[in-house]
Parts: sequence; structure tokens; C-alpha cells
Amino acid sequence: MTGDCNNRTHPGFRCYEKIAAVSFGQVHIMYEVRDHSGTSLCQIPVDRLLTELTVSLSGDKDDGNYLDISLINPKGERVDRAQLSDESGSIDLSNIKLIRIRNPMRGIWKIRTSSRLKHTLRVLGHGAIDFKYGFVVKLTDRMELSYPRPIAHQSTYLIVTMKGLIAPGMITDISLIDYYGNELLTKLATMHMNNSYSYYIGPFIPPNGLFFIRVRGDDDQSYKFQRIAPTAISVIKTTGPRAYMANRMIATISRPFNLTCSVVSKGEFTLYWYKDNKQFGEPLFYSYSDTSVWTFQAITPQDRGYYHCMIISPSGNHTVTTFLEIEEQAPMITFIRNESIIRGSVAFLHCHTENLNAVTRWLKNDSMIDNTAKTHLYANGTLMIIDVNMQDEGIYHCHVQTSGGHAEAVMHLHVIEAPKVQVIPQQLHFTPGQSFNVSCFIDGDMTSEPKWYFKERRIIPNNQKYYITYKYDLIVQQATEIDAGVYECRASNAAGSHADSMIAQISTPPKIRVIRDRQMIGRGDSVTLECIIVQGNPKPKITWFHGGREVSSYKYITIDENKLTIQGVQNSDAGSYTCIAQNLAGRDLGVINLDVGSMPTIVPTPEIVRVNIERSVTLQCRAIGYPLPKIKWHRNGVSIEKLNDRMKILPDGSLLINNVQIDDQDRYTCTAENIFGRQDKTNVLLITGLVSPVLGHVPPEEKLLENEELRLSCIAVLGTPKPILRWYKDGKPIQSSIYVTVESGGSILFLRKGRPQDEGQYTCVATNSAGNASLNINVKLIKKPQIEKNDILKYTLSAGKMLEIPCRATGKPQPKIVWSINGKSISSSDSEYEILPDNTLRIQQTSVNHSGKYHCTASNVAGEAKQAIDLIILGPPVIEPGQSSYNLIQGNSITLPCEVRSNSTPTITWYLNGDKFNDGHIAKDGSLTISNVQEIHRGQFKCIATNNIGMDEKTITLTVHTAPTIEGSDQLKIIITNVNQSVLLPCPARAFPLPSRTWSYEGDRIYEDYSRGSEMSYTHDGSLEIATPQMNHAGRYTCHVSNLAGDDHITYLLKVQEPPKIISDIPGTIVVVLGLMLEIPCRAVGTSEPTISWEKDGFQIIPDDIIHIDSTGTIRIEKVQPLHRGIYRCLATNPAGVDERNTIVIVHENFNQKIKKKTKNLEPPIISPNTLSDYTTVEGDHIELRCYANGNPTPIITWTQKGIQISDDDISHMHITNDGTLIIDNVKNDDGGHYICKASNAAGVAEKLIRLTVIIPPDIPDQETVITDAVIIGQPFSLYCPVFSIPLPQITWYLNDQSIVESDANIILSDDQRRLHILKSRTVDAGNYKCVARNPAGDSAKTFQIEIIVPPNLNQSMHKIKVAMLENERAELGCPISGVPEPSIAWLVNGQLLEEGIIKRGVVLGSDGRSVIIETAQLEHEGIYTCVGTNKGGSLDVDVHVTVLGKILVSNI
Repeated sequence: MTGDCNNRTHPGFRCYEKIAAVSFGQVHIMYEVRDHSGTSLCQIPVDRLLTELTVSLSGDKDDGNYLDISLINPKGERVDRAQLSDESGSIDLSNIKLIRIRNPMRGIWKIRTSSRLKHTLRVLGHGAIDFKYGFVVKLTDRMELSYPRPIAHQSTYLIVTMKGLIAPGMITDISLIDYYGNELLTKLATMHMNNSYSYYIGPFIPPNGLFFIRVRGDDDQSYKFQRIAPTAISVIKTTGPRAYMANRMIATISRPFNLTCSVVSKGEFTLYWYKDNKQFGEPLFYSYSDTSVWTFQAITPQDRGYYHCMIISPSGNHTVTTFLEIEEQAPMITFIRNESIIRGSVAFLHCHTENLNAVTRWLKNDSMIDNTAKTHLYANGTLMIIDVNMQDEGIYHCHVQTSGGHAEAVMHLHVIEAPKVQVIPQQLHFTPGQSFNVSCFIDGDMTSEPKWYFKERRIIPNNQKYYITYKYDLIVQQATEIDAGVYECRASNAAGSHADSMIAQISTPPKIRVIRDRQMIGRGDSVTLECIIVQGNPKPKITWFHGGREVSSYKYITIDENKLTIQGVQNSDAGSYTCIAQNLAGRDLGVINLDVGSMPTIVPTPEIVRVNIERSVTLQCRAIGYPLPKIKWHRNGVSIEKLNDRMKILPDGSLLINNVQIDDQDRYTCTAENIFGRQDKTNVLLITGLVSPVLGHVPPEEKLLENEELRLSCIAVLGTPKPILRWYKDGKPIQSSIYVTVESGGSILFLRKGRPQDEGQYTCVATNSAGNASLNINVKLIKKPQIEKNDILKYTLSAGKMLEIPCRATGKPQPKIVWSINGKSISSSDSEYEILPDNTLRIQQTSVNHSGKYHCTASNVAGEAKQAIDLIILGPPVIEPGQSSYNLIQGNSITLPCEVRSNSTPTITWYLNGDKFNDGHIAKDGSLTISNVQEIHRGQFKCIATNNIGMDEKTITLTVHTAPTIEGSDQLKIIITNVNQSVLLPCPARAFPLPSRTWSYEGDRIYEDYSRGSEMSYTHDGSLEIATPQMNHAGRYTCHVSNLAGDDHITYLLKVQEPPKIISDIPGTIVVVLGLMLEIPCRAVGTSEPTISWEKDGFQIIPDDIIHIDSTGTIRIEKVQPLHRGIYRCLATNPAGVDERNTIVIVHENFNQKIKKKTKNLEPPIISPNTLSDYTTVEGDHIELRCYANGNPTPIITWTQKGIQISDDDISHMHITNDGTLIIDNVKNDDGGHYICKASNAAGVAEKLIRLTVIIPPDIPDQETVITDAVIIGQPFSLYCPVFSIPLPQITWYLNDQSIVESDANIILSDDQRRLHILKSRTVDAGNYKCVARNPAGDSAKTFQIEIIVPPNLNQSMHKIKVAMLENERAELGCPISGVPEPSIAWLVNGQLLEEGIIKRGVVLGSDGRSVIIETAQLEHEGIYTCVGTNKGGSLDVDVHVTVLGKILVSNI
């Protein structure tokens, strides 16, 4: 859409236009046409896989007012371009129109374009279906063998390969179209037998000039598709043969090679091969274009040079030349190996190759080795290294390079060094009879195994005395005194030898004795542990151990060789002490057990403990001492064991109290005692969580059926402790009996065998220590109906007499009486029956129809009672009702029923259309069978049954169907009509009965509401009438007629012509100034193109020098004169009709308006539909109920509620305004209900029912009281929102002011949202819960504070239970206990409670009271430190094991 410089006749623009046609590069071109002017209509198929449709129309800049484009979708609907203005890429300029539609509707689209000048229309699409094409002289399915352009004047094939076309989709035809969109050649496409995606047409002679390729077909769902190649094609014009070869080719020595020469020729030719002007090979003959190949089996250096391909033909000669370059093969290394060289000698590294001109390089550690004083590289690739040392050892890389490539190989150089021997140990002691071993370690290369020598004599291994392992260790077995002496290990290799030795001596193990192996001492005393050495040589060394750790002298510990003294013994000093005597020959040990006793210590816990009533609580009493203390509990000096069984002492000494009651609030004392003393601790238990009772809502009145049961419920929805429920009747306590029982703890009161004395007011009272609540229920007794039994239960009489059947019933409330016959109720309005005031049923005149079983049913809310009476009326026969008409196809058989009910056997006679019928067979049951039904049997059949009392008859209509037929149904009928001109498509058919008709358009059924832009309707005879047909109504219409006998159809081809339509906006009056130009447009559209003519005052206007009429129909007068005043008429005509527009050209004109007068008539009131039927308001608000009524005279508005008219005097807060509006101030709950608005005048009355709903705020008792509770983690808990409101308001739950996540599987809400249940409590479930009840009248809320308790538990994420610290360093011990709330921590050291600010043996409590600090860690600080964590969930003590690590001393020997 570029290149237009406002002059489309310019040669530059014409050149651009042709270049653009050749190089247009959109994805898919679906349609392209260039036209000069006028209106055109084209059809574009849209397939299933097309995702975008783009339509562009470009024209001359002077054509902006006339250039137009419109689209019609496959449904026949015109697409509104305004709806597509937001689509990306859509353009609407004066000379450029572009419409982009994403995901277009599948089917055939129609595009209508209009222009006055030359224009171009392009339709583009984006989709999966695409194609490639090529031209070949000889048919093939290989696209790579084709040419992009055909050869002029040569018979050729066009092959097309599809992409994205899914089976069973296929191509139907392939076309060549010219620059203007006209078809040059169209042929049916043929699928290639070897490739289902390849199609072809031909052979054919390609046209001259530019042309495009177009393919059309059906996709996998039978939708039409069309694609056009994006570039234009022209033929190759050749005057003689042409040969093609590459300018330069490269071949490798000793490998095969193909020399190719491609020739394009339209006739026969001869090909010659030359090398350096010397022909080789024989001449080659070809009939048309082909490729010649000359093959070299193995390339040699002599093959290098220039090669010529010479073409000789009658139409001319041509020669092409190429240069063949020869290159060598890549080199190959034939010999390389690893080398081992003695240190200091000369090394030769070999790397051989067969290539004579190869260049060899050596690398080590990625560095190239050059010729130096130490290294030299020979011409054959050998590397020499002089005076080899250890730095020369390693990996060497050999690189060989030639013109044909390179090769690489790797070798390893190993340097041999003299061995170095080391014997370990250098000295050892052994005991007689035992074995010992000596190790010999060798560093360096060995050519032979090392040798052992004893006293300068070589040791020969044998199984009795000596053994040498594979690691060269010497083992001397069952050593004796003669094995003591010097042992030597010697090693040698090509580089030299070395030796090392050791000395072996004989020794005896130690032996010790313990004086006392067990001692017990009190805490704070001193003790000495002694261990006596009995023997040992050399003299053993004594070492003391405690708990597996060595003990050394310290402040409180003194070691004097074999004696260990401890001053001020503590609990940490208790345990097992080991005395170890050790020398080179062995070791001996003795064990002494030390026990330290201590008085009991009770771990501190909170003195005051709070618990919600009816929950369980544990009072902690953790006592530490040795021996283990015994725990006892007392309450005010009384032993717990003598109190109730809800209290229990747990194994750890804690006191568990289950189901805590208010009287459990008291002081509890724990006593811990052993032989060293006792300690007491007192806890105060406070009871919390008291909640006053709240009773659930129940109906205020219940009905008790006589001799039935009634259950009265009394549910305490709130109350802690659990309320006690008591029942009262008329203010007196209820005593249980066989008739009255209280169950489920008072929540249910059963009244059995309802009696009169059970009536009255029942009161349920809920009481607990926090308060009480009550509710009242009125119980009324209901008696079931009873019917007095009649003396006569069966009546038999003849027809025509009167009959009365009595029904007397009693009950409370008075029962309602219903009469029925054979299960069908008898209405009181039935003229045949009369129900008297005493419920007696009277039949004024009996008939046979009154025979049957009558039931009298008495019912009230308590139940019902029935009484049955049989009535038999004697009368004439009665034919049972049944099917009264039959339809069947001619030739079938039928049976007409005539079942008779009679006291005596009747006589059956059949008639057809008034004449007695004898052709059929009459069965015993009276039915008539006709075996072969014909048209003569159509009509009324009558069955007459007679007996001695009377007769009855039944008429049956028999319809015989004949198949419908339409004259000329085998011919296509053509009907031509104009747009908007009503057309009738008849559908005549002969059949009985009249057949049903269905119409279809192009195979799609036409339903009643089918329009396609114009009303379509069926006439009484089944014809199809199109009221205002449009162009999209053209097509095939089929009428299908059918009945039970058969069907037929007729098809019409409807052609629609479009009459002219003037689309210019021509004003009715034009005022023009004398001497100025006058221009009146008259642009028209239609099919075919309309002709424009002008008239003035009834005479045709002939254009002259002053008056001009252009091609678009616009009339132009350059200078207006007075004679140009008048009436101008524009006429647009074509074969379909005429359209015209008139305009008056004047100077001035006045207009007068007529004033219409309205007349008034008397009209009855009508209440406007704008009057609302439902109002909703909030209690206490102000509301206005409006009633809009119209009438003549003006109606008077009155209001009634509950049947009582509302006036200002009766109800103070209600009044009616002058316009009939009912105003209610301070709305009350009782104001809710139905109101009637009544509008009346002299012409009549109108009423409307209006409902008012009053909403009251939700009610929650004790909103300000916050309910608190504590729950152990993992346990379930429930919260109840005690809201009372009718109807139930919307309830929302919040946790910490955030809405509860209902999708959480751990949270369950009841159906009415009142109860929130947590299945398994988690720490995230702790916080403030709030239930909020809302309705339009207001809201209420209740708050619950829930604490999730996590009992103390072991947590080593920050602190560990095993701690190691360095001797003489400062250390701090943390308590590895966590919980919620955070537990209080106490520490026990040596069995004693560590108190703040008191230092015990260098151990002090940290500033936060939660850790222990050891200022200077010593070995005596090793042991167990106990930390005790306590919170509401319980207590836990954890032993922390402390290990003190001594510093390692390193000495130089």
C-alpha cells in the first residue's frame, strides 16, 4: 500500500505495482484481483484451520468518497465494520480499507466492493494449510527435482505438495491466474500414487507473462479452502542450451568423487567432457534437460586441473568450466609407546607416521617442547631428553600436522628412582609365646621384593616361625627370649639400594588388686579410692577413669599414684571408677562403684493453676533425689487417696483431676520423701470458664395427637459447667410415669399415649453455677376423627331414583368431610351430587354412571377415618370408553374395539357412515376386524349395543392414509425475484391426510424463526413465503412432504436480483446562492450496475457546458441561475427496478406546523406495571409504599392490611399522602405482611397485592463476654455462634480479623454456619475467633479466645542433649525444650536445684534463667545436667550429657 505518489498512471507506479505482484510475501493469499471501477461481489471459502482473515481494498486517492467494502458471513449476516475497529491491524482510510477478523466463521464469505476508479482487492489468511510447487518435464513426486519456473514453449507438469492438510482433506483443482485474477488454465488435480500429499496437472504449455498458481479443495471436515502462491511466475525463455557447474570443486586423494554438469535445454544435445583442452570419455547424448555425472573411483594428485563441460545442439553451443582442487588425507600416527628411564640417563620418545611431509610437535602440560640443551626433536618425530629427573615424568602429547589435517597421540614417561626403606616400629617389647609384627615401608621403584635379616642372617619365611605378608610386613610367631634382637629390611632396584632396622625386647604384663569395689557416701563428704599394684615389668603406669573418661587431679580431686581422693562429694561424682595399670606387656584394671545419696528436690512449677470447668488438669510434682523419693498428695491435710475417684496420682508423681468441678477449687500439697529428707510444694487450683446457660430455639406451641407420642426438646446450646435441665408443667415439677418420661439428661420430654390431662404449658429450666435459663411450650391435644358406622353399607336400585348416604363424624378439631367415588373426589359444585349440612351425600337422580364404591373420609391434623359404601345402579348396557379415532396406511389390517359393560349379554351391531357394515369379522368381545383396509373404509364406524333395558353406542373415526405426490418433483424449478420483492415458493401435494411440510435451504432445515435477514413464513397450504428476499437468499430451496404413507420433495433454484438503491444522502431541499456552484450527489448500488439519469420539473436533463453529470451520478452546475430553480429527480434504473430521489432547489421556503388537539375519554383505573410488588425494610426505618394508577377521572387510592382499611386516625405511624403513597414511620416487626392497593374512579376499580418484609437485627446474647478456652495441640474443638434471628442471617467466621478459609480440610462448618469445628488443632488455629451475623438490619458478633497448648517437647534445633566443651574454656548450656506457651525452665545440677545468683562448683544460672554457664570447664564438670520445662500442657525433664575435652599436648622427640 506504498508507492502511490498521487499519480497511478506514472510509469514508476506501474513498475512498483508489477514488482509488488511478483514479490508479495504474505503467509497465504486466498484471493487477489485488480479491477477498474464499479461494484463487484466475490465469494471466499474459509476452512477449519484458518485462524485469521484479512481483507484489503486499495484505490485512488480521488476515489475516497466512493471506495467501499462490506462483508457477509456464511450465515448471511452483514458484518458491522464498527465492531472490528478495535482489531489489531484494521484500517479505515479514504483510499485504503483493511479489515482483520480473528478466528473467522467457517464457510463461504461474500465480499462486496464499490469504487469509481481502478482498485485492488486482496484477501489474506493465516492457517495451517499451505503448499509448495515446482515444474518438471518428466513427472515425479520429488519436489527437490523440480524447477521454480517452467521453460517457455516446452510441455511441462506442475506438481504441488500440500502442508497442513489433514486426511481426508484433498485438492480438487489447480489453476493458473493472471495479474488481474482471471483464470488462464484450470484442471482437476491428480494425486500422485506414491505420495498422498503430492498432486499434479499436465502436461501443458506454460503461458507467457506473469501468472499465479491457485489451489482449491476441501479440508478434513469438508469445508472449502483456497490458496494462491505469494509470488508471480514467468517462463524461462531460452535461445539455446545452458550448462551449470561450480567454479571450484575440492576432492580428497585416494577417495571417489563425482563431477556433475546440469544442462537446461528444450531440445536434444550432445555433451563432451574435457580436461585441460583434452577430451576424455565418449560423447553423451540427451533428449532434453538433464544432469551429467563423471565419476572418479580414486582421486590422485594428477587429477588436479581445469575441467570443461561442452554442449553441442542445433539451437546453439555452450561450455562451462570448473577447477578441481586436490587435498591430502589427514595423517595417522603408526607407532608410539610408554617409556621407563632411570633417573639421570637419556630418554628417547618415539612418534612415527607414514606421511613424509608431516610436521611433528611434542607438548607437556599444554606447553610445546622446543630444542634446548636438555631436549632435542629429530626430523622423524623422536624426542630426546637428557639427564632425566623426576620433573620430566608425566604425560606427553605428540601432534602431527599435514595439509590434509592433523593427528594426536599420548604416551607416559616413567622415571625410575633408588628405593628408600623405613621400618616401623623402631623398638618394641613382646611377651614370651606371643607373636609380633614389624612393617617395612618402601618409597621408590622396585625391581625385586625387599628382604628381611635377623642378626645379619637372612630370614627365610616358613609356617612355624616367620611369615612375610604381601605388604612386606614380618610376623614373628610364638616369640621367645632368643627372638629378641635387631631386625633389618633391605631393598634394591636398578637405581640403587637402602636398608633400615629395629630392636625387639621381651616384657611381662602388670596385675592390680582393688581394696573395696563398692562404696556409698553422703553428699558433701570426702572419700578415697585405692588400687594396689601386685606385679608388672617394666613398672606399670596407673590411670583413673570415671564414666569412660580419664580423671586427673583438680581442685576437689587428688591423685597419688594408686589413690584417688574426692573432697565434698556431689551427685555428679557418683558412678563407676576404673583403675588401669599398663605397661608395654599389657594392662590390668580394677573397678570401684561409688554411690552418692541426696535429699529430694521438687522442680518448681507455677503456684497458681487455672483450668476451665469440666476439663482435666494435671498438677506437676517432679521430684529428684537418690534414692528415688516417694510422692504423696494432700488437700487441706486430707490424703488424696481418701477423696473422690476423679483424682489420680500419675507414675511421675503428678496429680491428675478429671472433669473438674467448681468444688475442686482448693489448695493441693505435694510431699517428696526419701531416707535423706523430705520437701513440700503447694499448688492453688482456680476454676474458670463459667458460662451461663443458653437454650436453643423451639416452636412455642406443639400439638399432641390423642393416643400418640410427642417429643419436646430442650437443648442447651451454651453453658459451662453443663447445665442441669428440669421440666415443669403449669409451674409444677414433672414426675416421671409410664405416660411422661424425661430422657437424655432432660433434653427430651416424652409424652406417651396423648391424654386430655397432658394439655398445658411445659417449662424447661436450665441451671448451672453461672446462672439459669428457661423456655415455655404450649401443648394442645388433638383427637382423631371417628365416623359413626351406617346400618346400610351396600345399596342396589334402578336408575332415576333419589338416594341419600349419611356420614356422621366427630373429632377435635372438627374434621373435614370429603366424599369420593372410585377414588375420585366429588366436588360440592357437581350438579349431580349435593352434600347436606350434616355431610350426607344426596344423589338427586341416579344413573348407571353413579354405580361404584363411595368413600366418606373425615380428616383433621390428627389423622383421618374412612367408611366405604357400595352402590349398584341397574341400567342399559354401557360401552367402555376407548380410542375414538385410528390412522393407518392403505392395505393394512385393523381391529376396532367395542367392549360392553352390561348386566345381561347385549347384541352388537356395526355401521359405517350410517350403513350396516358386514365386510369385517365381529369377535365375542364386540371388536370389529378388517383385514385389508381401503379408501372406501374411511369414515365413521358406529358400534351399537342393546339389551332389554336400553342401548348404548360408540363412534370411531377411521382415517386411511395415502402417500403424498408432487407434480414435477423430478425437475429443478427456477424462480427469479427482486430484492425486497415478496416471493412465494409453492409446495402442492396430493395425499390424505394432508402431509406435513418441511423446507430446507442448501441442505439446512428452515425453522419457524429462520430469517437470514428477512422474514420467512409458511402459508396455509405449506408454501414458503419470503417477505423481503435479499441477495443472500439466493440458492436451492427444497420442500419435503410426508405422512405415514410416504414422502416426496420438490426443489427450487431462487435467483435474487437487487434493484437499484440510491445510497447518497440527498437533502429534500437545497438553498443555494445565485452564482455559486450547485452539486447534488446520486450514487447508487444494485445488481446489475444501475444507470443514473436526472430530470428537472419532469424533463430529462441533457449535460452541456453548464450542467455536468459524472460517472458516479453527481450533477454539478458551475454557476446557478434563477432558471435552475425547480424539482430535481435522480433516477437509478436496472432490469430489477428503479429508484429515485427528489430534491427542491429554492431560495427560501416557509414551513407551517399543525397543532394537533387531543381529546379526552372516560377510562377505568389501570395500576401501572412500575408499581413494585415486594418491599423489604429494616425494623425502625421509614418506608414508602407507592401505587401508580392511571385513569379518567384520576383514581382515588386506598390501602388495606389484613382486610382492614388503613386510615390516619387508626394507626399513628401510618398515613397516606395525596398521591396515594402509604408512608410507614418507625417500622415495627408486626407491620410485615400483605397490603392491598385499591384504585377506583367512576369507570371502575383496580387492585394490586404488595408484600412488605421487615428484617430485624440478629440477636446474640452476652455479646460483650469473651469466651476463652485452651486446647492441647492435635485435639479437636468446636465453637458455637448463639445467634437467634428469623430468617437466619448470614454468618461469617473470622480468625484474627481474617476470614476463615473454608477450603481448609481441617475446618468444617455446619450447614447453617453456626458451628465451627476444628478436626485436629494446630498452632495456626490459635487466636481470636469471631462469628459475625449480618442481615440488612444490622449485625452482631461473638468473640472466642482460643489458646493452642503445645506440651513441653524435646527440640534439638538450637540446643543439643549431648554437649562437648574444651577444658578451661567458658561454656553455656541451653535447654532443648520447646512448647506453647513457652515453658518455664529449671535446672538441676548434681541433684540440686540451681538457684539464681548462687555458684555451685563453678556452675551458675544464666541471666535469663533458661541456661547454665560454666565459667571454666574442668573434667569434674562432666556428667548429666537436668533441665525441666513446664507449661499448661505438662512438664518434661531432659538430661543434657556434658563431655569435657582435654587439650592435646604435642612434644618433640
